[in-house]
Amino acid sequence: LQTSIYCSDISSRNIRNTRANIREAGLEGDIRSSVADFLNTGSKDTEYTIIMNPPYGERMDVTDIERLYSGVGERLKHGFPGSTVWLLSSNNEAIKKIGLKPSEKYILFNGKLEVKLLKYELYKGSKKNRD
Repeated sequence: LQTSIYCSDISSRNIRNTRANIREAGLEGDIRSSVADFLNTGSKDTEYTIIMNPPYGERMDVTDIERLYSGVGERLKHGFPGSTVWLLSSNNEAIKKIGLKPSEKYILFNGKLEVKLLKYELYKGSKKNRD
């Protein structure tokens, strides 16, 4: 079984740091990385396991965090059918904007900050056809 690991971030600085960590770990051949805006990605032909840690609005200034989370939900629904998503966030209001119902929920701590780890199972086609 071969598994590909791919990571992206909208920040070129974050990707430079990621690449340095990948080199330091000796994993250049195993992990690919690129600068990309998640809202412009997707593949309807491949099922993925996606692990996301979008901004919470705590450390990073995000102009409209609820709009960002709404866009993430739309991209997940329409760009990654059949995939499984794990999303980590502490912003409960923004999480509601994802517009998907998590199949699993866990409470964790990122330092002193309480965060939720949510699992979303994306389906192909309409939910009516799935049930």
